[in-house]
Amino acid sequence: MIKFGTGGYRGNIETEFNKETVKAISFALIKIINSNKLNRKVIIGYDFRFYSAEYSFYLASILASNKIQVTLSKYACPTPVVMYHTMKEDIDIGVMFTASHNPASFNGIKIFTKGGIDADVQFTELIERYANSNLLYPILEDVNISQKDLNLEYIEYLKDFIKIPKNKIRILFDCLYGTGSITIPPLLNYYQLNCHIIHNEIDHNFGGFIPNPTAENLLKNVNSSYSNYDICLGTDSDADRLGILDENGHYIDANEILAVIYHYLLNKGDKGDIVKNIATSVILDKLALKYDYKCHTVDVGFKNISSKMLETNALIGGESSGGLTIRNYLRGKDSTFSSLLFLQALAHSKLKPSQLIQKVKDEVNYQGFFKEITVNLKKTVDNSFFKKFQNISFSFLSKIQLNNNLKFIINEDTWLLIRLSGTEPLLRLVCEGKNSDEVNEYLEITKKYINSLK
Repeated sequence: MIKFGTGGYRGNIETEFNKETVKAISFALIKIINSNKLNRKVIIGYDFRFYSAEYSFYLASILASNKIQVTLSKYACPTPVVMYHTMKEDIDIGVMFTASHNPASFNGIKIFTKGGIDADVQFTELIERYANSNLLYPILEDVNISQKDLNLEYIEYLKDFIKIPKNKIRILFDCLYGTGSITIPPLLNYYQLNCHIIHNEIDHNFGGFIPNPTAENLLKNVNSSYSNYDICLGTDSDADRLGILDENGHYIDANEILAVIYHYLLNKGDKGDIVKNIATSVILDKLALKYDYKCHTVDVGFKNISSKMLETNALIGGESSGGLTIRNYLRGKDSTFSSLLFLQALAHSKLKPSQLIQKVKDEVNYQGFFKEITVNLKKTVDNSFFKKFQNISFSFLSKIQLNNNLKFIINEDTWLLIRLSGTEPLLRLVCEGKNSDEVNEYLEITKKYINSLK
């Protein structure tokens, strides 16, 4: 059964994500293109994961066999590259082979629609229906597939948005064996930044760890030589998530990254609201309020952020998992872009990363603590799992809000979110409160209750 989540279709290689599932999704796309008279041109990209290159060529050959013009990336590329070309060439469908931040044993497909935005639920439900309905289309052995280096134009496009002044910031950049290794080095060189790049070689196993720029993964870079650097930045396998360490080796989470960039844009004269998802910090609400703007909150899934940004003409949008974009840029998250934008903000501030973070927090009197943990499940569950929580009254709760996920509003600045992962059989528990003791207490109570239900 093929089922799309918040970040596309993903599964274990061979058992869930294999040649048969790629064929079924290919047939579904053909059906959608034919039935809806969509543009008969598709952009296809892929990352460094096992079978990404092979399966992208297989999908391309199936589409080409059915008179659909395909442009297949000549080389591996970040996900935002496919978003860019889908937008630039004004086509209806872009396809990216990646499982983003998931383990090396996973692979998947992300679908983008007109404008380079993540396919919405209606579109992915259509793919699911057709992919699971035993469609049959011809697959020819000898078809014409156009291949092009998609990375070059994207890199030039990004330069129009980033202006980094000359500085002496000492940078360590961890590509985590992902496709950021393709776009980041030439851009760092272009801006003449003092940077040392690591893990930029191809390794399908990602060095044995999960290719996600979390605190745990980036802290592996902190050793006796880290004193040579002012900042460490890391990107995930398809370069749409960003993580940062400050000059002391302390993790700067995605909420802080987003707050710093929003603060920087407003102070350089840009105007506009901000959009965040329900798993993102209240520091953004406080920033927006201080500058007489509004912080809009949407459900998890970057397509929801992109849509709300268009609706409100917001200046910036982002999420606590490490992705962001700004007005008039791509309509999806991009860590090559966000890493350079953070460096631009840092260079203009003339502060150390920790000082810049603290400056933003002090300006809005933010003293909170934010934490996310996961609870593994024995099997994938659906939203009906949350019905078990609806009549539960934890002593610390004052209000319950159900919005596809389960969010408990404790007070203005304190909340707890329980949400199903859209890509793995686990629950994500996110909590923000006044201090670490309070947050840890809420998370522990909730985790114990969940374990009692499993």
